Amino acid sequence: MEFKFGSGAALVAVLIVFVFLFGCAAGQGASDGKNGSKDTTIGAKDSKDIIAENKSGSDKINETIKSAVADGTYSDNVTYTRPNGNEIVEFSVTVKDGVVTNASVKAQNPVPFSVKFIEGFNSELPTLVVGKKIDSLDIPKQVGGSSLTTAAFKGYVQSIVDKKQ
Repeated sequence: MEFKFGSGAALVAVLIVFVFLFGCAAGQGASDGKNGSKDTTIGAKDSKDIIAENKSGSDKINETIKSAVADGTYSDNVTYTRPNGNEIVEFSVTVKDGVVTNASVKAQNPVPFSVKFIEGFNSELPTLVVGKKIDSLDIPKQVGGSSLTTAAFKGYVQSIVDKKQ
């Protein structure tokens, strides 16, 4: 029996070589030395970074809008309970590009005992919040000796952040 290489046999031979070479090229990768598994690490990025990079411009803008507090000054009277009654204060927070640029508190007809606590809170507040992202402020339990005003302010800021959603 004589085997002749005709045009069909040559085509099959080329296809076999192509498949072999393509399969080898596709299978290249760094082996970790353990049971032949391949290292699929892509630089220092993880899949979340890659997905974020592949989002369209409008998707990125929509995510920014969802996560941002609108620019402006937020001012409201807040009432909180203190020993022997309630205290009414006006909180004011100014936000630009999601960052606090100004913050203050003013007492609305405070009792004399509360004045020093509210003033102490107001004097320390800017150093704690100005220049920081409003949705990730880290305010201690007590600012300027006032735990009640601090708690009320934290609640007020949280209400601003919650309104964005």
